[in-house]
Amino acid sequence: MPQPIRSLPERISGRAGTGAPRGALRKPSPGREARHRLAFRRWRNLPEAYRKNNLRFCKVCNHYINYVNTYYIVLTLLGGKANGGRPVTPDLRQEATREDRPLVDLLLQRLEHLILEGNLKAGDRLKEKSLAAQWDVSRGPIREACRILQEAGLVEVVPNRGVIVRRVKLQDVLHEYDVRAALWRLGGREAARNLSHRQMDGLDRLIAKMNAAIGDNDIDAYFRLNTQFHDAIASATGNLPFIVLQRRLVLQSRLFRSQSPATETGFPERNDDHRLMLEAFRKGDAETAGALSEEHVLRGKARFIASLEKAGALPANHDSFS
Repeated sequence: MPQPIRSLPERISGRAGTGAPRGALRKPSPGREARHRLAFRRWRNLPEAYRKNNLRFCKVCNHYINYVNTYYIVLTLLGGKANGGRPVTPDLRQEATREDRPLVDLLLQRLEHLILEGNLKAGDRLKEKSLAAQWDVSRGPIREACRILQEAGLVEVVPNRGVIVRRVKLQDVLHEYDVRAALWRLGGREAARNLSHRQMDGLDRLIAKMNAAIGDNDIDAYFRLNTQFHDAIASATGNLPFIVLQRRLVLQSRLFRSQSPATETGFPERNDDHRLMLEAFRKGDAETAGALSEEHVLRGKARFIASLEKAGALPANHDSFS
């Protein structure tokens, strides 16, 4: 049976065989070593708090093993470094640990930002090998992040090309606005019934911050706060299908905007809508909150069409599918 670890410093700074139980230097089988190395790659992506619990020593592989989340995770002792003596904490993993977030989440955030800001354009490939080398991570987390992006509709897998940034059709975006409007009528009603006073105070602070961002002409900050505002309302509904679907539709709209020459407008009017929605939430008026939430999305659609028309990017036959 594996023996308990004696001390955390011994785990961190010891060398192979140092302080290990008798028999620790036996050569591991290739299969066992491979399994442990795979498990280690999972271990190093976990928050620090998870790494310090339930440590045991494997006498065969000279590894300390951490039994977490039903699979074992290992830390090998080779000069204080893991995985064959190679450093395992480059900047990206350090950031993931510091923020107490899985590495995949951080990769997902970075890739999503590159796509939605237009740095990765429609048709551009997401190459696992080059991205893994750029961020000094294994290809597994990159592959998982790409899978999540595909589920969100931001990328697609094309035979003989791999993962590429998806091109969104205007027709799809206009239809999605209508779906979002119907969804937000439901979401606004449910949020009015469920939002606590503390949550509504948080929404009030977000509205104030959005006003400040508008005054400073900080559009990036406005959109970040706007996303937080709507995500907070969606979360308060407790309706998981609504939360997931509305988030996906918002991402589709943002992806199209990143591929469009149109310029965003109407920020003060948008925040006025937010204020009216919050007043309905405070009154507990579910029907009014639902109607205002729906109108907010439909007014956004009208502004979107107007911005496309102003940029000369609106097809002549758009009425046939809007």
